[in-house]
Amino acid sequence: MKSKSAWEIGTRWPRNSVIPWLILSAFVVFWFSFFTLTSPQPAGADVFVFREAGCNWAQGRGLVAASVPHATTVRPMLFASYTPGALLLFGLAASLFGCTGSVDTFYNLALAAAAIFLLYRCFSLGVTSSWQQVCAALLLGAVLPTGMVAFDSDRPEMPALCLLVALLLLWRQTTSVAGRSLLFACVGFVFLIHPFAGIVGWLLLVFLLLFSEHTADPHAWTKRLQVIIAGTALYALVVAAWALSMWQQDHTALHRFLEHAVGQGTGAGVVLHGPKAGNSQSRPEAHNGYAVAFRELFNPAFPAAAALAISLLVSALVVAAHTFRQPDRPRRVAECAILLSVLLIFPFAVFPAQANYFGLSRALLFAVLLIGGFPLASALRGSMAPLYLILVAFISTAPWVGLEMLQNIEARTSYYREQVQATRSLAYFDQRGIHNPALLVDSAHYFVYKPYTPNLYNRSYLEQGDATDRFQGLILCYSSSRAFSRAQLPWDSTLERSNWRLIDGGEDALRVRLFGRPIMRRNWTWMCDVYARQP
Repeated sequence: MKSKSAWEIGTRWPRNSVIPWLILSAFVVFWFSFFTLTSPQPAGADVFVFREAGCNWAQGRGLVAASVPHATTVRPMLFASYTPGALLLFGLAASLFGCTGSVDTFYNLALAAAAIFLLYRCFSLGVTSSWQQVCAALLLGAVLPTGMVAFDSDRPEMPALCLLVALLLLWRQTTSVAGRSLLFACVGFVFLIHPFAGIVGWLLLVFLLLFSEHTADPHAWTKRLQVIIAGTALYALVVAAWALSMWQQDHTALHRFLEHAVGQGTGAGVVLHGPKAGNSQSRPEAHNGYAVAFRELFNPAFPAAAALAISLLVSALVVAAHTFRQPDRPRRVAECAILLSVLLIFPFAVFPAQANYFGLSRALLFAVLLIGGFPLASALRGSMAPLYLILVAFISTAPWVGLEMLQNIEARTSYYREQVQATRSLAYFDQRGIHNPALLVDSAHYFVYKPYTPNLYNRSYLEQGDATDRFQGLILCYSSSRAFSRAQLPWDSTLERSNWRLIDGGEDALRVRLFGRPIMRRNWTWMCDVYARQP
């Protein structure tokens, strides 16, 4: 008889134990309390893509946007830079509570909490060791604001992950042809939130169907084929219905969607769209879209992006190492190769500049291995691999969560001063008869100004040759820059400086400190310099 190890003795408890769930619930209370007592998160770099149309829809203006990458216009147009699911979900929250920084922060936090609870549910299904469950709950709760997925806020990875993991859990409980076909259709709705997640979700369901454990049913393969055909047809119907609806509302929308989807000249997108503008002349190697993408991904100025990519690679190595230890090696190697092709090679090959996709892939790799239903998953769940995968995710995200905490604590007073500056600046325009001024703003300050005026434009979307005379105000902010005085704050080359007059100065300095010592070189004040166009 095989003797039990010291760790195994007394370290198992019923799967419905509430202790890890209580730990996670305590972390939820902590994180909501923390952001309530400090300040909201700054808006993400993609706020104009994944929030602007949703806010406009909540305000009754339609799912439209005027400021999107490479297509800033005077007239708001039907949003077509991405699929609409994430925007409509946020639009529901904004219609109930308003389009503000606090609503955005707690909306993101609620989705992150849901993602953590779902991922832990996957863990609890495959691991019964009490100490592993407690460790997993502590590690997941500590990085809860990331949802074990991404650092950037206001992106669609989190809602897509929540829905997809919920569908994978339902797949585990569903065996009928009709039920599983409907789950394929639901993955079509994941596509409407996040196209990459929708494609990967379809591939994962096919994988689970084809590599499921053998059953005694002689008609098993016939049923699997029926599920794939019927499910794929329903999936395609969901996507086609959205595409047809968009085309009927605006005949240019599909073209604009495809133009944005090809990657704007990075990675595989270079084949369809060409290299990024301006790069090919200054650097000949930029004709290779992958060179551009990987240079951006591993840019030392943005180490968080590289951390996501490296953590996915390490997670893949953990899975591969455990795979080669198992008996019946050829089948398990085949399963491992297919999974890693879908969740590692696919994002690196097609979307190498999208670091958040790597966090999504890492979380999905964890979920699908814990949900099981195929031999490799059954073998890995009996090892330490699941806890190692959580530890890898924790190590790659914990430093940035800690920095965000320090930043929010330090910037609390500055945030409230910036709110006063925003009301003061809008009063200046109102006194001059400009009631809804068109403002160029930094994306991080989107929610500071959105409650006051609907006409916001992303300053970073301006390109040479764009008409700028339609903008009445300009908001230049110090946050995340290395500028600690007005002289150090760079001026946008697309704007003629003589056309603008400073109306409200926000020259300020705020360094993130730990034990009284500065630990970051950037200025994290919320304050901005506000300019009005010269008459």
